[in-house]
Amino acid sequence: MYTCSLCGDSYTVSTPAAGHQMVTDASVEAGCMTDGKTEGSHCAVCNAVIVEQKRIPASGHHYRTDLVPATMQRDGSVTRICVSCRAVESRDAILRVQSIKLSKVSYTYNGKIKKPGITVTDSQGSVLKEGMDYTLAYPKNAKDVGVYKINIQFTGNYSGTMAESFTIKPQSVSISKLSPKKGGFAVKWKKQKQNLSGYEISYSTSRKFTKKTTRSVTSGKGSATSKSVTKLKAGKKYYVRLRAFRTVKEGGKTKRLYSAWSKQKNVTVKK
Repeated sequence: MYTCSLCGDSYTVSTPAAGHQMVTDASVEAGCMTDGKTEGSHCAVCNAVIVEQKRIPASGHHYRTDLVPATMQRDGSVTRICVSCRAVESRDAILRVQSIKLSKVSYTYNGKIKKPGITVTDSQGSVLKEGMDYTLAYPKNAKDVGVYKINIQFTGNYSGTMAESFTIKPQSVSISKLSPKKGGFAVKWKKQKQNLSGYEISYSTSRKFTKKTTRSVTSGKGSATSKSVTKLKAGKKYYVRLRAFRTVKEGGKTKRLYSAWSKQKNVTVKK
């Protein structure tokens, strides 16, 4: 309103409204445990709400399971973790494999297939389960004299492979006849069905087979049934024993698998 200072007349001049000055209120993404908001707006002058922001409910955690398998060298873990915010719900340790034991590592040949049992334990002594934690691959037809390997493949919460060995040794051979000869003696034994590489004859002037008094000779044929020992002292008494062997390869090296010694017999060399 305007008023004249001379005559006192007055009048009013109207000013149009300026209108809202809109400011955008940014949206807020909802989290796993916190609510979000939609985009909105308000007036920068009077603060009036132009577009109301609406609540977006929290989505909640969405978990996945992360597995780090245990091995013979290190522990593993099973972790439940949120795919969105990486929050960890749980983390359980998987203890490393500590021992693999065969129920038997050495057999004596009897013509039957050998299949030793296996026990696998973790670092606290708990027994792992075959079929769930590992699988076994046994050698085929493990009945002849030799060295055999069982392959262990870890699975599930475990990873890696191992191999354990067992042996089948020759059956002991008995002396069927021990005959004196001039300057020596002859040893005889029965023909064997087992697969052999040869025989070792040990003879000594001591019934205890002491190192200083004992000598040995070998027969390099598995099919042999006798062996003569010569160049011995006439009239001297010797104690004799016999064992069978088979030559095999293990780890790139050649070794002999021996049977147990036979019962000893004695003979006196002829003059």
